[in-house]
Amino acid sequence: MTSFIDSLAASEKAVIVIDIGQAYTKFGFAGSSSPHHIIPTRIIIDGKTKSVFEYNSNSMMSHDDRLTELIRLIFYKYSLINCRDRRIVIVESVITPTRIRHLLADILLKQFEAISLVFIPSHLSATCTSGRNTALVLDVGYKETQIMPVAEGIPLAIQFDSLSCAGQAIHKEFACEILFEENIDGKSIVTLILDTLLQAPIDLRQQLADNILIIGGTAIMPGFLHRFNAELNYLINQSPYINRLAIKQFKFHSPPGQLNYIAWLGGSIFGALDTLEDQSITRSKYLENGIVPDWFTGESI
Repeated sequence: MTSFIDSLAASEKAVIVIDIGQAYTKFGFAGSSSPHHIIPTRIIIDGKTKSVFEYNSNSMMSHDDRLTELIRLIFYKYSLINCRDRRIVIVESVITPTRIRHLLADILLKQFEAISLVFIPSHLSATCTSGRNTALVLDVGYKETQIMPVAEGIPLAIQFDSLSCAGQAIHKEFACEILFEENIDGKSIVTLILDTLLQAPIDLRQQLADNILIIGGTAIMPGFLHRFNAELNYLINQSPYINRLAIKQFKFHSPPGQLNYIAWLGGSIFGALDTLEDQSITRSKYLENGIVPDWFTGESI
């Protein structure tokens, strides 16, 4: 049942928050405690359901058209609202290609006439839900597992790392064990945590270890977090970590919602702040110069 607060969030000019994932897209209104809809990131092409991001040159529909169709479905099929003169928050992956960011800006600001648009990195967004401005965020998604530390509200993008082992790998192998097995390079989703701590400044390591935030749909699996913690505590006492990391325990945050939409929830919190307008790209400014600012450097790209 929709709460009274969520009903207020869905008012006429409420900010719209969208998180487009490889497998699922979450969207709803800023200030809401959960997305109003979670749908597959797929559209129908030639009578067949296809992923928005699985594009080949023989397709009858371009990548641009696929993304436009997904946005159209979000507003006109599921939300039943007009995007015009709305403010939009896009929760994005750290490694979202520049072309996709510009394409989303074109679609939302030019075609759908949103009044403004802001991009927020998913790892930074997730920390908004924990009440902490320093955390080590591990996103176990569908195609990849991505990790990035956030220190004092600043994403440390130079320490971003990823591994092509996530939910999709389980579908191929029909077993969850593959998530915890090390690949030929000696990496697993667990070693991502330890390797990132090794690369972090010494005075920041314990603080990150005390503020681990695991998100992503794959992490919802029963027993996943228990197994992850057990593997982490085992590996910290093995070479090469036992001699290089003076960390004896790890602490995990319990987010205020389902792990598959925590990044979206952070966007919902961010979208309700009074500072949103100052950090957004306005339609008039974008039509004037076509520039999408880089969230990390603050410079135009």
